[in-house]
Amino acid sequence: MRVDDIHGPLDRATRALGDLIDARVTGNEATAKDAIDCISTELGACKEALREFGMTAGLEPEITKERMLRMIEYASDLRAKAQQSMVTVASGALALSITFRGVLVRPAQESVWLLKASWIAFVLCVVFALAESFVTSRRLVVHAVEETAPSKREKWTMAALFLGSLLFFAIGIGTLAGFGLVNL
Repeated sequence: MRVDDIHGPLDRATRALGDLIDARVTGNEATAKDAIDCISTELGACKEALREFGMTAGLEPEITKERMLRMIEYASDLRAKAQQSMVTVASGALALSITFRGVLVRPAQESVWLLKASWIAFVLCVVFALAESFVTSRRLVVHAVEETAPSKREKWTMAALFLGSLLFFAIGIGTLAGFGLVNL
């Protein structure tokens, strides 16, 4: 028995968990069901591999709904922390590059547009991230009070705002790095 017999199923289960979160955000129940089935299958394969290693003491026979909800909640917490880190880095890079812009733009004036593009991207990243956080928290409170589920439109809006913040963060980092490379 090789360690890859455990890592492979765990990697596939992790990817399926990401698919499940995306499916829940977009409201695609068919994909969510497929992801849950994949997670169950891959964790079962992992359990079998562990059994061959003699390491199955205390493992549950199958994934319970409560455990699945805890995993989804954990993934949601990771997303929120990643978004918080992204806002922190974008804000810090924006503040530092604006503060020291006089020193930064002296070497190559023709590359100033890269610096300005990174500023715009970082500002948009922060705006999208804060908007997504606001919309998500507001909608979750409304749905908790009304005991309803988010509509597909709400899910798409939240997903679009999150993906927009990721895109602008990547553009900001890329253009700031490009500016740095041009001015080496």
